[in-house]
Amino acid sequence: MPRIPVYAQGAPSAVKLEAGQLSRRADVGAFTAPGKAAAGLAKTVGDIAFQFGQAEKQLQTDRTATEYENLSRQEADDYRIGLTETDTATAAEGLKKIEDKYINKISGLNLTRSQKQAVEKRVRQKFVPQYTNVKQAAFANHIRVTSAAENESLKSLATEMAFAWADEEMTFDEFGDETELHTALYEQGIKKIEDGMTKGLSINYTPSSFRAEFLKQVIAGVTADPTGSSISLIDHAREELNKAKGDEFTVAETAKAINDLAVAKDLAIATKVETISGQVFEAGLSEDEFDSVISQLRNPDNLSALVEREETKFTFDISEIPSDIRATVANSLSIKRDIASSEEQTELLESATLGLQGKSLGYLQSAKQE
Repeated sequence: MPRIPVYAQGAPSAVKLEAGQLSRRADVGAFTAPGKAAAGLAKTVGDIAFQFGQAEKQLQTDRTATEYENLSRQEADDYRIGLTETDTATAAEGLKKIEDKYINKISGLNLTRSQKQAVEKRVRQKFVPQYTNVKQAAFANHIRVTSAAENESLKSLATEMAFAWADEEMTFDEFGDETELHTALYEQGIKKIEDGMTKGLSINYTPSSFRAEFLKQVIAGVTADPTGSSISLIDHAREELNKAKGDEFTVAETAKAINDLAVAKDLAIATKVETISGQVFEAGLSEDEFDSVISQLRNPDNLSALVEREETKFTFDISEIPSDIRATVANSLSIKRDIASSEEQTELLESATLGLQGKSLGYLQSAKQE
């Protein structure tokens, strides 16, 4: 079979030309970049605006929070400084009212919810330590008021002790035994002092200074009006002072008390002597009765001078006058009687002289003869 000739068989392949554009192709990015740039710019501007908005909002929140922190803190401080309440719970309730007032104000502000929450949180945080401060102030008030009351009570108790001591009052202790009332009151005072110290109160007295207060009240009582004080009571006060310990009275206080008691005793004795003298002279005693009183006064064992008549009895109490002074009193009475008698005779003579003035010599001679 005849072969059909195939042309170019075995010849090299023909060059294939690539089909494409005749000119350089333009970059797509060149056409899309301006849009992307504009979009990016818009986003950036939006982000900045948002950031500024958030910053402005934060500044507004901070400014408002600071304002309300300062206002509430000032009012809370004023409340604490002026607090007179002694109960801590009640004091805290008062502060809570202040806190609630500011929280209510914050809720009515023209702010967003998140801003109000942020402001409220900061204000509440500022109130946390204020509650501690207010409770401490109330407790301090409690200590101060209670301490003042206890100190006043102890001072009154010391005064009551002084009166009981002066009146020699008695009472019964817990075992039914009789005891001096001022001693029982002293024991009560010591217990009050110990209890007060245990409770942290500011007590002005120690056991020693409390007894010193009692002694001061005693001395003040007997020396305030010596003319009305008993001489024996003044001596008793001196005995109590002698028992005082060094931590109860200073040397200067002791010296002053001794001097005050000595002066008071002198005045009391002088008053008593004057009273006895007045009673003796006002009794209208005869010369023999007067001499009897003088004699009884000179006897150091006598506690009174007695004059008895048929229907009358005179008793002159000299028990308060020290025995070593009674003789002096007796001498003084004798001297006063002599002076009184002399003055009486002088007055009679003067009266007689005045009566005879203007009388004739004959009348006087006849009167003399009579």
